[in-house]
Amino acid sequence: MTSPLLFHTGLRQLFPLVREAIDTVIQAERLRYISFSHYEADECGSLNEFLRIAPNAVPLCGKIAAIVSIGDVADRAPQAMDDGEVLSLTPDRTAGADPEAPFASSAGCTDRERA
Repeated sequence: MTSPLLFHTGLRQLFPLVREAIDTVIQAERLRYISFSHYEADECGSLNEFLRIAPNAVPLCGKIAAIVSIGDVADRAPQAMDDGEVLSLTPDRTAGADPEAPFASSAGCTDRERA
């Protein structure tokens, strides 16, 4: 089973172009998670646009980001991850909240290839 994750949505004004690019790989409506390295417009500016077209998608972020930013601005409640928590996306990829990452206090999550 796979859980498609979009890592960085881009600016809100770029939504049509980003969606078009995603649609060349999978239908954007199939997204399950939307995440980003930190909370800034260029990382998650079109978060709500993607939530509108992907009915099963949720924002994926660390607990602090969920409390101070994403829980307020997102049109759908985020899935908040504990520091060090790992989510299996595919047999080869994981996502996780990394307290050592740059911008960790406002972090979404990191995307990793499984070792």
